[in-house]
Amino acid sequence: MDKKWLTTEKIAVLAILVNILLAVLKGEMKTEHQNIFLYAMIGVFALFLLIYGLNYILSSKRKGSSKAIIGSCKKYIQKHLIKLVNKTNKKIRKINVIQETASDQKKVLKKLFKVNKTTTNDKLNKLLKDLDITRSNYLNSKNATFSDNKVLDTNNNVRNLINKTKPSNVFKIFEVLEKNIFEMNRILLQVELYDERIKLGKFITKYSIKPINEINAYIDLMGWTYILLGNYKKGINTINIAIRIIDSYLDNKDIILAEDEKYELILLKLRALRHIGTTYYTYNYNKKKCEDSLNEAMKIIEKDDITNYFNRKSLEIIKAQELKTVHEASIRNKIESTLDDNTLSLAKKDPYAYIKMKAGIINNCILSKFFDYVSSDIKDKRILEKLYDDIKICIGSIYINNKCVDQHRLSKLYVLKNQIIKTINNESLNINLTKSYYNDIKDIEEVLNKNVYFDEAIDLYINQKIQVLYDEIKQVIKEDKL
Repeated sequence: MDKKWLTTEKIAVLAILVNILLAVLKGEMKTEHQNIFLYAMIGVFALFLLIYGLNYILSSKRKGSSKAIIGSCKKYIQKHLIKLVNKTNKKIRKINVIQETASDQKKVLKKLFKVNKTTTNDKLNKLLKDLDITRSNYLNSKNATFSDNKVLDTNNNVRNLINKTKPSNVFKIFEVLEKNIFEMNRILLQVELYDERIKLGKFITKYSIKPINEINAYIDLMGWTYILLGNYKKGINTINIAIRIIDSYLDNKDIILAEDEKYELILLKLRALRHIGTTYYTYNYNKKKCEDSLNEAMKIIEKDDITNYFNRKSLEIIKAQELKTVHEASIRNKIESTLDDNTLSLAKKDPYAYIKMKAGIINNCILSKFFDYVSSDIKDKRILEKLYDDIKICIGSIYINNKCVDQHRLSKLYVLKNQIIKTINNESLNINLTKSYYNDIKDIEEVLNKNVYFDEAIDLYINQKIQVLYDEIKQVIKEDKL
């Protein structure tokens, strides 16, 4: 239901009650029946307020509930991250306007100096010192929990620091925000902060100088979020912006891309096409667009050069991760050990990114064909049997050395497999498939039961992450003064 409509309805009800009250005060309600009606209305209104108030108080005390956790997370993000983004956005806009309107470099420097004319090392030192004192005083108090809204409020003046810092600093602060936003991306989705994700995505696409981050913002922070909210047209259009940016790099012969950059862009394009072809959401909205995206993704992912690159890269990443494990064990045992930056960087990557992507695309392709079968008047059992065989192969593909490398995808594949089994059994009962169905249900439960329980850990994580964000911004300002 539309929140704006609910607000309008509340205002209308309150207006009626206020008019009734005014009528009483003016003495316009004269008959006995009118007075009884009036007092009954006031009684109902008072009872409503009492119930609403009690519910609000009791709800706020249920701190472990999902509703309370999401409420806390929303407060942290809106009161702190979004306000930091708004302040940085405002400062960058001011700098950009000066640079665009000034006729020469000297005027630019002069105007930029005026923007920051109140900023001196002494004043910044005082602001930083005051922040540290405020934070320290709170953390030393008896009521301090170290992870609540009050500890974040002790950093509120960091926004004033952003306003007073040098232009060169503002872009460093943007990079700090950009990094932290992507690190929190998945968590923000889990706590259903959809509007906030879209706002953060717009901020990234507006100022990021890193193409990968800009593309990711269009695909995930904005496009995928619009689709989850049911705004399929806007979601698909936003994701298509990302695809056009990717193609502008891949198709432009004047741009020389490193091998890793090229295939990272291809993987992002596959992700974008998979989102558009996410059948549960987009099939009924635009079946052709959904199927076209999946077919294009399958053509790309099955190309020999792409398969060969990711197979090779997977082995390199696994080797780097093994070296990192040996390196960490050596340090624990006080044995001198070094690891080059390239190995450390590789070790952070997912060796099974290609396998997961392909399984996701195949899952959506099978689901799309299954939807076609269910909605069609012509029933051919061979189609179902083929889909059943395909999904078994797909499930097998995400097992490496008898270990599943994508639990998230596995649960989706098992659920789809069981939909197909149910449909086959509705047409002609197969005892073996029935056994498989119940076994798969247990496997799904095993996957889902291993997921992180939605509890206060997410609330505390977001709080602590924003504390880290404040500290990183303060560090940028301190380093610039040195």
